Amino acid sequence: MSEKWLTTTEISQRWGIADSTIRRAIKEGRITSDECQKTGYGPYGGVWLVKESAIRRLYGRPKFTRADIDEIEAILGVKNLGIDYDDFESGDELADWLDGRQFPEFDEPMKVTEQQRALLREIYKKL
Repeated sequence: MSEKWLTTTEISQRWGIADSTIRRAIKEGRITSDECQKTGYGPYGGVWLVKESAIRRLYGRPKFTRADIDEIEAILGVKNLGIDYDDFESGDELADWLDGRQFPEFDEPMKVTEQQRALLREIYKKL
């Protein structure tokens, strides 16, 4: 599989990192010359492309989008738990944390099924 290249704008949106932070990482050599390239040259400069692997090396996995959170909430059959899903490293870690946890809005503790656990695992894998 070939390496995925991302613009600094795409990186900013997916990781929640300022464009200037990415350009500074390039300038300081934390993103190496073989991990980035500048396209086009004009009066306003070009667009930086950076290998996704370099961004993951520096900043970890991307942040969850609203669509990801909606998908998780649909799997669990709940809305607005007030959880920062980025705090969990895997779907299993999230499922373990949720399973048996009592939330004020619900009469019974949460029960995560094996099917829900498997679906949560897939969401975390795709990030």
